[in-house]
Amino acid sequence: MLLTSKILLFNALLTLTLADQQTLNDHDSYNPLTLEIDGLIKQLLEELHVPAISIAVIDKGRISAKGYGISNFPSTKATPETLYFTGSTTKAFTATAAGLLVQDNDNHPNLTWSSHLHDLLPEDFVLSQPYETTHTTLEDALSHRSGLPRHDLAYGWGNATLESTVQSLRHLPLTAEPRTRFQYCNLMFGTVGYLVESLVDSSLAKFLTEKIYKPLDMLDTFFTLSDVKSFLSANTDRHLARGYFYHPNGYYIPEPYIDISNIAGAGATMSSVNDYAKWINAWLTAASSAQSGTKTTSPITTDLLTSLYSPRTIVSGVIPPTPSDTHPFLSPATYALGWIGVQSYTLGLPGPPRRLSLHGGGLPGFGTELYMLLDEEWGVVTMGNTAGTSNVVGALITYALYKQRFGEPQESNLNVNVLMREAEPWLQNTESIREMYGIGTTSKKASEVEGVNAKHSKVHHDTTGSNPQASLQAASGVFTHPAYGTITVSVEDAVLRVIPSARTWPWDVLLTPNDDYKSTSSSNFFTAIIRFGSGATRDDPIEGFDPSCDGELCRFDTFWNVVEGGLAYFKPGRDTGSGIDRIGIELDGEMVLAVERDRSPDGWRKGMIWFERIA
Repeated sequence: MLLTSKILLFNALLTLTLADQQTLNDHDSYNPLTLEIDGLIKQLLEELHVPAISIAVIDKGRISAKGYGISNFPSTKATPETLYFTGSTTKAFTATAAGLLVQDNDNHPNLTWSSHLHDLLPEDFVLSQPYETTHTTLEDALSHRSGLPRHDLAYGWGNATLESTVQSLRHLPLTAEPRTRFQYCNLMFGTVGYLVESLVDSSLAKFLTEKIYKPLDMLDTFFTLSDVKSFLSANTDRHLARGYFYHPNGYYIPEPYIDISNIAGAGATMSSVNDYAKWINAWLTAASSAQSGTKTTSPITTDLLTSLYSPRTIVSGVIPPTPSDTHPFLSPATYALGWIGVQSYTLGLPGPPRRLSLHGGGLPGFGTELYMLLDEEWGVVTMGNTAGTSNVVGALITYALYKQRFGEPQESNLNVNVLMREAEPWLQNTESIREMYGIGTTSKKASEVEGVNAKHSKVHHDTTGSNPQASLQAASGVFTHPAYGTITVSVEDAVLRVIPSARTWPWDVLLTPNDDYKSTSSSNFFTAIIRFGSGATRDDPIEGFDPSCDGELCRFDTFWNVVEGGLAYFKPGRDTGSGIDRIGIELDGEMVLAVERDRSPDGWRKGMIWFERIA
């Protein structure tokens, strides 16, 4: 809990941002961001520990936007022009870039959505199995149905580039055949970004700027931190928000800015809600034009809308099998190309079910939510500076704005407790969706972390000496995998700690002996606890972006979030006595699920990434 003085300080800073931060594109009286909505947002930021959020609402071409809270401690206010990392909402831009090339018959007459990636990138795009290599298509990659699971812990190490990242796919296990299973995969969107660059002989950032950003007047949208630096140098009144993690002890930790240039097409965008309002409005205008039969001069054409919004695969695990009339989602969620779609949406409010399209983004310290009702020409975008909790605040705000816009007047109660209770079905489903595009974005509660640590500490002490072949010292060393890179295993505080070489996401693994899981031939199993690190030093790894803290609400610190638990196995070498020459660790959830479907006696081996000893 925050101290009372801290709460008062934060409230005072937050209150300062509620004025003079609204923009209306036609200066009329339209304003969905009412004082009541302002109060709700203030409560949500306090309740869920989000320093700042910026919001834009689009309704039949009318745009209003506001900023709330502190984007950069100690006192920089969030505005509609504040820049945020927008994470996986980038995927819609990458899919649109590919769509523009598919439609360009003059320069790319043979490119279609069903073109095989291996034919387009014969030297670079190779998967671990021949059939999948030659049969995975462009739209398979853009709809998460390629058969390749996330493997998010694999990329960004060494001097990784887009090219080397794509070439590493051949070393990553597949868990399904193409077009048989929805598996969210950032690597595939990185691959399509690389494909676009190869086809146009230019960077994806430049192509997006020329073909999308400039035509839509999105002049505050960027794809590289170097471009943001140049922009901020020339516009000293503008700023890039700092992302934060809320420490269980009651203060915010600044997060480092993440460089994901090695999979840029999956999540490299930085923008403002003002610019994203223009992006949303372009799609709403295309939908309106499709209904009326008129043409638009925007790069977002009706043909592009049809291509990108046509469902390609069902998103599993989001919709209950027997939804009721009061359930918010009455039909399965689908994934199109860079967009999630729900074809029948209602909250028990007046009118027929509505067609909802959405996507979000999560990076350490940042969360973006984007929702559109295409047939009503209505949309909302929120950008906040925490991971996970900003997305929840955005979802709740959207729910409240939806009720305000489409509900009965008497349903305007915006009390936070009532709202969260009413929105529980919405949150359950959008949480399932948010889990797809986040990576280590939410941590366990402090009590859960302590419980996990205590549990595995007990496992260790109860089993000391029961695994002589897999003693802690014998397992220490340096191991490598061709796609996952190098890991160092060492003894720390009576447990084994796995530390990967520096890479995109800060993670480690704690290993403790596990006697509860045995094979017929060995008992060298360990419990593996995957953790993600939060926190920045006073010098951000990205030069030129130094975080600042006030020492009260914000402090320099680190915190390790327990995000997953699984198994590891130590394989003794034949010629090294009791030494360990291979370590297998469950590092990907879809691989573990594939093992459960496999059911073979040694199926557990297929659920692990295997590292070979090199030192």
